[in-house]
Amino acid sequence: MKAKGITKIEDLEPLQEGICLWQGDITAIECGAIVNAANSGMTGCYVPNHACINMGEAYAPKEIEAKSICINEDIGRVLKQI
Repeated sequence: MKAKGITKIEDLEPLQEGICLWQGDITAIECGAIVNAANSGMTGCYVPNHACINMGEAYAPKEIEAKSICINEDIGRVLKQI
């Protein structure tokens, strides 16, 4: 696998204790948990066999269950609620 820059959670400014907002490739961040829902219902992607579904799982350590989903226009509404 080609080396890429990894963002560490310690390098981010928290929104509040224990919560950071970060935009980028979720396979390039080192943290304890990722919430990456693509719609206002926080339910993720419903496109069958879409490439986004398994991306986090492919790069996450085996002991972590990573669920990644697609980003779409609804993420703007979710971010405004934060």
